[in-house]
Amino acid sequence: MDKSLREFIEEARAEYNKIGFVCCPAFGNEQIYFNRHGFNHLLRSTGKLRLIRNLIRKLKLFPYAVDVIASSVAFRNYQKFDNGNELWSLEKEIEQRKFTVVIKREREIRYFLSIMDKK
Repeated sequence: MDKSLREFIEEARAEYNKIGFVCCPAFGNEQIYFNRHGFNHLLRSTGKLRLIRNLIRKLKLFPYAVDVIASSVAFRNYQKFDNGNELWSLEKEIEQRKFTVVIKREREIRYFLSIMDKK
C-alpha cells in the first residue's frame, strides 16, 4: 500500500471516529454507533482487503451514512441469524443517488456496517 493511500485511509479513519454515533428515528432514536467493526468493513470484505478502487469508493461514501441514518423513519430489509445477530438496511435518495446503509446488531449494540449507492 503506497503512502498516499495509507494517508487517505488514516484521514478517513479520523473523520469516521469523530462521528461516534447517530440517533436513528427508525429505531426509536436509538444510537447507531460508528465503531471499528464498521470501519473495518469499509476496508475489507470477507476478511480480505477490498480492491483499491472499491476501498476508496466506500471511504468516500461513508459520510452520507450519517444523513441516511439520522433521517430514516423505517428500515427496508431485516435479517436475523442463528447466532442472534441482526441486519437492517436503510435507504435514502440524496443528490439523485440512492444510498443503502446496513446496520448490524451484535450483543445489543446497533452499529453502522456498510454503505452502498446507485445512480
